[in-house]
Amino acid sequence: MKIFLCSLLSALSFKGWGQSHKLYTIQPGEKITWVIPIEDQYAYAQFKPGIVFFKDKTTGGGNMNYSHLSQEMFFIDPKGDTLTLSNPADADSVLIGNEVFYNTKDDGFIKADTIAGQVIIGRNDFFYISNKQVVGLYGQPTNSSGNDRANRFRSNFAAASMVAQDIITLSRKHVIYAGRRFNNLQPVTKKNLSNIFGKQQSSLSLYLQQNEVNFLSRADVLKLVNYLNTQQ
Repeated sequence: MKIFLCSLLSALSFKGWGQSHKLYTIQPGEKITWVIPIEDQYAYAQFKPGIVFFKDKTTGGGNMNYSHLSQEMFFIDPKGDTLTLSNPADADSVLIGNEVFYNTKDDGFIKADTIAGQVIIGRNDFFYISNKQVVGLYGQPTNSSGNDRANRFRSNFAAASMVAQDIITLSRKHVIYAGRRFNNLQPVTKKNLSNIFGKQQSSLSLYLQQNEVNFLSRADVLKLVNYLNTQQ
């Protein structure tokens, strides 16, 4: 199965790696899922035929979609209900259309992009709490403590549908991942690249000194990885 998924990557052509971040403000009394459009909540505007490859070598399938809001893989059951995988940790990967999502322990399902040498590059999108205001006396909003830093929004589907009590502003951002194994993809940082390219520490340091690299830019990351592959 891994061989099939690897060969599929060469045919993929991903778009939408832009750096723009949308903001969504949820007012008290509103549900998050009311404010954020379906096409922004999920990887796809509509559910698509998908196959789940489990770690015990069994498979399952149906119309599927990945929620960037709750970091969960959804499917539509025969009754038409939208459900999540009951035991997501048992899933190894999911194929939706011609795109592959690999399961990770901490960051949900990472969508594969390409393979550069022996390094796999992928991405995932997350929602962050970019601002939170607590509604105080007389209905006046006041900034809550700690809203000077962006916090990743984590929730299950039920929690995502809860009614907001405060004014919450969410932003959707993407993170690029890299690794030498499908089940061990890590966010692209200098430290994680150092672990991937253990023998190219000097080349990595020199490249970063001479070039401005945006670790959220697919083009920058791919250029850097391709360079390090030549230094082996």
